[in-house]
Amino acid sequence: MELINIQDNVCGIYCLLNKNNGKKYIGLSRNILKRIKEHQKDLENKKHYNEYLQAAYLKGSFVAFLIQECLPEELKKCEMFWIESNNTYIRSQGYNLTKGGEDLGNLTLEAKEKKRINRIGKSSSLKGKKQSDEWIEARISKLRGQKRSYTDKHIHAIKETMRKRTGTRQKGKTVILTNIESGEVLTFKSKREVEDFLGIQRDKLIYKFYQGKPRRILKKISYLNYIIERT
Repeated sequence: MELINIQDNVCGIYCLLNKNNGKKYIGLSRNILKRIKEHQKDLENKKHYNEYLQAAYLKGSFVAFLIQECLPEELKKCEMFWIESNNTYIRSQGYNLTKGGEDLGNLTLEAKEKKRINRIGKSSSLKGKKQSDEWIEARISKLRGQKRSYTDKHIHAIKETMRKRTGTRQKGKTVILTNIESGEVLTFKSKREVEDFLGIQRDKLIYKFYQGKPRRILKKISYLNYIIERT
């Protein structure tokens, strides 16, 4: 991909132009040069999220250039203007999946249907894929300022779950203490009972079992003249 007069750390709107047919992809970024290089890397590795742009890149010759410099707070408005002006969200004229402004609600009908089909049978359509700055910002913008709305059914289910959990506590594993000198064996129902018996601060015992490394918990340790074992 050829880059024309694009400097680092420039905020604004850019264009990827297919020189073979004149179709364009228009995007926004706080650092245009960095974003274009990300596009180029994904396209060359055949991993770009935009399937239309990816297919065209494999067949055509692209050039990237700056359309407009602008302030970060003007990015969305400017992107929407240039996409609308060039009709790049129309498949016959460009490769944009939305009408801009980082709004997933502006997906074209064709893009929505494509997205729906691709997600059928998959736990997550983004699993294993690198998400672009545009899509990350799109999800954030879509949810920003919104409040969750719960139906009466949801509220009732939440209250019922809380009621059932009232007074219940997950039971820990049995802990056995063996005095190294006398051989005396004591059994406790939880690590907290052991901590109270030994007169040590809360959670210090479990830290000893973990050795400061989560997921590597031990079953037996030696501490304060005792062999302490979790069963």
